Amino acid sequence: MQSRAWLRTWLARLLKTLGLLALGIALLWAGLAIWALLRGPTPAQQQALATLRNPAATPANLAQASPQDGFAALWLLARDVPAEQQQAVAWQDVEHFASYRGDAWQAPSERFAELTPQEHASWCRVWDEQPCLQRVRADLPRFQAQIQAHQALLQRIAALADYRYVSQPFAWRMDTPLPSYQHLFYPATQYAVQFWSSQPEQAMHGLCQHTDTMQRLLQGPHSTLIAQMVAAAQLRQSAALLADMLYHAPQVQAPSNCLQAFAPQPDHAQSLCDIARNEYQFSLGALRHPLPSWARDAFLEGSGLESGAQHSHAKRWQRILIALLPAWSHDHTLRRLSAPHYAWACTPEAQQALSQADFARLHALGAAHAQAIAWQAACALAPRACLWNTGEPIFAAQPSYPQRLHDREATRRAIASLLWLRMQPAPAPAAGAPALQAWQALFAQRPAELHLPGSTPEITTLPDGTWALHIPLHDSARATALQLPFAPLAQ
Repeated sequence: MQSRAWLRTWLARLLKTLGLLALGIALLWAGLAIWALLRGPTPAQQQALATLRNPAATPANLAQASPQDGFAALWLLARDVPAEQQQAVAWQDVEHFASYRGDAWQAPSERFAELTPQEHASWCRVWDEQPCLQRVRADLPRFQAQIQAHQALLQRIAALADYRYVSQPFAWRMDTPLPSYQHLFYPATQYAVQFWSSQPEQAMHGLCQHTDTMQRLLQGPHSTLIAQMVAAAQLRQSAALLADMLYHAPQVQAPSNCLQAFAPQPDHAQSLCDIARNEYQFSLGALRHPLPSWARDAFLEGSGLESGAQHSHAKRWQRILIALLPAWSHDHTLRRLSAPHYAWACTPEAQQALSQADFARLHALGAAHAQAIAWQAACALAPRACLWNTGEPIFAAQPSYPQRLHDREATRRAIASLLWLRMQPAPAPAAGAPALQAWQALFAQRPAELHLPGSTPEITTLPDGTWALHIPLHDSARATALQLPFAPLAQ
């Protein structure tokens, strides 16, 4: 009996101690939360919040949709939706997703027929070993039939030229759906077919118009990280194809719209800030909502998302807490805790570092904004935000992204340089010197706006004796350099 009484007394004391401990933690949490609310954002957080305000307004409903916004056309690109119904159908998807909670969202627009080609691998792709023009020439009748069979999709892609930008009205969450970006690479095959069908001028004109459209729609203040990377890949595909066309048609002068499509962008480093602003919105949405099961499992298992820009330096226990903690947070606190992690990419120092291809400096700037877990009072109101924003911030954790942005501009200016060279009179080589040296000397005299700090293109001779413009790439995951064939305009 005495042992039972002792046990009851011990359990009562334990429960009392645990209760007092829980009460103490609750009071501490409440005190920290109240203090954080009264204190408000720091000056640095206020500046970061102001920097990340996006100047481009996103429509909130169908009534606010602009006729210059290509969102509906891009979102429904692969669905056989009549043009007059596209806006209504696209916004039905937006509203349905906003209210959906689950793991396998099915868009209402999926009731319409699918236009995506089944033979995806048979179309020209960015990193194919065999150049697109050679591949199409080797089996022209088959590719002609393929293009004819998919005219509906290709015409929809061409119609994107009618728009000025593409907004992102879907709710920002971890599972926010993406447009069918892969379809934007199909027209390259179409223009290669057109080139070998005795229409080289029309093929170049169409290719450059498509390139200009894609760069306009996928860049700018509405663009996300993925959209910008798609734009970089599409520009590389178009650059390689146009250079091949010019090489195989030395008697043809490039259409004037190619000068516009590949015109240098002096403010190309602004892409860094555009991405940061939209990735900030994505992170807020991911923190406001419960993680979908696939993302939660990836965090818990330490796989899948481990290599992402946000979490490449997050420790395993941090990822587990992100997955298990509730999505609740005080919204204003969530914003101010997250903002410094992204706003640094919009500073003049970061823009200058990207413009000059000083990636070590860019990494140092990002690392200076890295946050160890900040056990500050505001974490009581947004604990997941403190964990989410731990480690090196965006671009510092994944240097290949800014490298691709710089490589995109280097590629753009390389094509612009090729077009400039073809408009110049053939230089006379020095006595006894090869003709290549004269062209190399002329290339060195190209206008200043065609030069790019950190990019050192040069005209070289390939093993087969042909000439090429050699552009070293900073992002060398796929290739260390881009080789664009060069042949002077036939006089």
